[in-house]
Amino acid sequence: MHKDISQSVLIKMLFMGLGFISLALGLLGLVLPILPTTPFVLLAAFCFARSSERFYQKLTDNRLFGPFIVNWQLHRAMPRKAKILGLASIVVVGAISIYTLPLDTFGKTLVVILLLIPILILMRIPNVETVLVQAKTKQL
Repeated sequence: MHKDISQSVLIKMLFMGLGFISLALGLLGLVLPILPTTPFVLLAAFCFARSSERFYQKLTDNRLFGPFIVNWQLHRAMPRKAKILGLASIVVVGAISIYTLPLDTFGKTLVVILLLIPILILMRIPNVETVLVQAKTKQL
């Protein structure tokens, strides 16, 4: 029985550690276009939900990240405005990187390819507004 409790504590500690790492990567994603913020914040919420009610509540109550988490949990979608902002920031910061970094053609091509990954991820996520309209239409 004692072994079960220590394993449970160890698992909670692992989830909490992964939650903080994911949150840190999500925060980095706010300024680095290669790291998408939303998936890392959602992973942090998942980990905190399994390890710390306090940190989970702080994250879901956060004015910046909370709405993303709730929309994802309820609708598996994100607001159109957030997608546009995310795409725009990836393109702007990516363009600045390509023009300011001393890269050869291969390096610039690699940057573009790496930037396509978060762009494609964002494009695949449905808009909350569309999901809500579809749900409302199904009810009628």
